[in-house]
Amino acid sequence: MIKRIQLSINLVLFFLLLSNPEDAYAQQISNTYTGDWSITVTSDQILDAGEDYPASYTSALDQSLITIKKKPSSDLFPWRVDVRYDNVNWNDLLEIWIKRTSDGVLQTQGAYITGGNVFQLVYNSDNYFFEGAGTIKNISIQYQLSGISVLLPADNYSCSIYLTLIEL
Repeated sequence: MIKRIQLSINLVLFFLLLSNPEDAYAQQISNTYTGDWSITVTSDQILDAGEDYPASYTSALDQSLITIKKKPSSDLFPWRVDVRYDNVNWNDLLEIWIKRTSDGVLQTQGAYITGGNVFQLVYNSDNYFFEGAGTIKNISIQYQLSGISVLLPADNYSCSIYLTLIEL
């Protein structure tokens, strides 16, 4: 008899704005997101004795959608996005990966986006993710989770992914 093991991973996406608080124009930058990710891994995914769980689990290509905009939207302002995680209830065997899967919809004449289009490991300190300029809607983000093993205790694991928007 196989014991049923349940493991849930919840990702929460946050956007923070770092800019000079005295700059009234910078206060008009805003950003939005949609699409947290939660998965459940159960022991019935292991079909034969001696096997382990799949090496990784991957979200939808557009699991999260991010919009970066500034009023007036015609302003071509440069920005950068950094990424880090904060473990709420995590295990060091687990790894979370992230990548940008689309350029979004460019709203500003001359807007661009670059970087972040291959999976990169998310650490618990800020690291470069991608950059661009101008207003861009619906930038797609995908996640990948690895490290799930029969050696991992059954629990509800969760972490928060922080995307930090920095006006350059």
